[in-house]
Amino acid sequence: MSALNSASYTKPTIDPSAIKLCTRSAVHTNRPQSSWIHLSTAIQLTGIVQWVEVDDEHPACEPRALHLCGRRLIPDLEAHVTQNQKLAFIVFKNYRCSHDQMMGKNAELERSVDSIYLRSQELCTGLREVFGKTSLRLAQLNQFRPKAVLQAPYLWYYDSREELNLKLDGSDATLKRGQSVEALLDVVSMSMAEEYSVVDALLAQKTIQWEYMGYLYRVGDVVLQSNNKDLDHCQAYEVLSTQLTGSGGGPIDRIVLELRTWGFDGTFKQVDSRLSIALSRFESEATLPVTALPAIPIQYAEHDVTGHLTRRGRMYYKLRNKGLVAYTGSVVGSDTYLHQRRFMIDTSMYKQIRLGATDGQEDTMRSEPDAASTLSEEIPKHSFLLMLPASIHGYDLLDKRWSQLLVSNISDVKWNAELFKQVILPPREKNLLEAVVKWPISDASSSVSSGVRGGQHTILLHGSPGSGKTFTAEAIAEMTERPLFRISYSDIGTNAPKAKEHLQFVSKLCNTWGCVVLFDDIGDKEQIALVTAVLHSLDVFTGIVILSTNLLGRFDRALIPRIRLIIRFERWSQNDREKAWQNIIERLNVGMDNQSAKFLERIPFLAKWEQNGWEMDSTIKTAIQLAHAQNEPLNKSHLKKVANNLEAFQEYIGGSGEGNW
Repeated sequence: MSALNSASYTKPTIDPSAIKLCTRSAVHTNRPQSSWIHLSTAIQLTGIVQWVEVDDEHPACEPRALHLCGRRLIPDLEAHVTQNQKLAFIVFKNYRCSHDQMMGKNAELERSVDSIYLRSQELCTGLREVFGKTSLRLAQLNQFRPKAVLQAPYLWYYDSREELNLKLDGSDATLKRGQSVEALLDVVSMSMAEEYSVVDALLAQKTIQWEYMGYLYRVGDVVLQSNNKDLDHCQAYEVLSTQLTGSGGGPIDRIVLELRTWGFDGTFKQVDSRLSIALSRFESEATLPVTALPAIPIQYAEHDVTGHLTRRGRMYYKLRNKGLVAYTGSVVGSDTYLHQRRFMIDTSMYKQIRLGATDGQEDTMRSEPDAASTLSEEIPKHSFLLMLPASIHGYDLLDKRWSQLLVSNISDVKWNAELFKQVILPPREKNLLEAVVKWPISDASSSVSSGVRGGQHTILLHGSPGSGKTFTAEAIAEMTERPLFRISYSDIGTNAPKAKEHLQFVSKLCNTWGCVVLFDDIGDKEQIALVTAVLHSLDVFTGIVILSTNLLGRFDRALIPRIRLIIRFERWSQNDREKAWQNIIERLNVGMDNQSAKFLERIPFLAKWEQNGWEMDSTIKTAIQLAHAQNEPLNKSHLKKVANNLEAFQEYIGGSGEGNW
């Protein structure tokens, strides 16, 4: 009997008054009558309620109004069952014979639904022992109890057939079956053999027909939503229940899945939803690929979905607190491709900032106090990892905004501690700088009289543009393995009260995340005055704070006691430029055609141009673009063309009053 029909069957009742259509029953004579009986019902138009005891599993009708041939009439089913206490179970079979014409003798009747009524405690115990050795879930085992009704197509048997037979063939002594267990399994096996064979053939091809949809979805199974764009977006759900319904109380025309997955807003929460699959999907084709359905059981999905979701779940679980990550790919809602962009993941902070904001989530979320909701370091069970969200919000440290990130595109940050070695400074200043930034951030031994907050390391880097100040701040962040939060004058604004408010917000982020804070390129007098005023009145930053400027002489002297270390960056010599060119070439892998070694030999030639770090970086990148545009390997002529262009511009701004900006 198909999986769909079984759900429409009402549990048999011993009270005949509850049966609305004519029924009769019979005893199955080729089984021990003391073990079980075979009761059949025939649906008629007469409205008479009777039970008939039949002699075989395929009773025929007789050319009389009674329709169903039987061995004897059972006028009182309750009394009959009471008198036969040794019955272990009862098989109920319904046959449709609701026609208004006489049928020929022994004509076949259409069977509509099967079920088995369990009576014996011994039988139920035996079933639990036998199937308890299989992979059946606890909920399936719990249905083996006295007075329970097992309904066709008996998915508990279908799911464990091969496993059960393997254990029995292996002579597992713990699985010796009693007479009643043997009889029940034989009944199920013989009555469902034909249907099971059809379903096996369909599922082997990863296809399904409407009448067998019940075989596809089990309580506890993990399914995937197929309306997602790709594997990175897909979301897994656990099936809580399946229900067959009809529109307006009519014939069954849809299967409704109650689903559950996991969400996270600082606490893991279960998210419940409902998905309906309509019969209309099968109108054009009787057989559909399983992957064409809106919910795909994970075992029928393409590719290694389980492995992908497990890896994604492990990453998500690791980010449940907060942490800096690298992101390669496009963020949700954008086509811009990012490469190894740094994002801070902090769901609690995101929730605080966006308090009350929603993403249009219509599902029901509720906290669960179980082990999965705790922030344990122990990796949770496998199914939990599969169902963690596909995306998480992260703060872009470059663009200063929250974005929705695909967890599959997230990787661990690879810190480059060697970057500090490329900082171009005299050895004495470089050693001082390294000592200050490596000092424990929590150190509270700072002088109270200086006004510097304990644990704060304020460093001033000053010198000409392109001399390596910003690069040094980046190198400090890499060496100390801390996020770099860069604040420009445009971020602060021109209004002191608003600037103070903005810095309060920024300080909350930076102090929570342990950032290296860089006030970058504080240029003119107004900017310096604003930053000085803010820093005087607002002692909010802890950790490493770096001020970068080209105009040290315009700084308020009252600010100097608040600074732990002042480093001057001189204009680069020929030797400094050679070091800088070597660093740039090695970082960029010049030309992308394995020509780095070739260009390292040309460093003395490149260093003759009196360029700063920014100009060097611009020269090499523009030259690479020029070479690609001309479909040529990068060579000396490309570099010279770009360098000459920069020199001409420098001469213009150096000799023209218009260029003084």
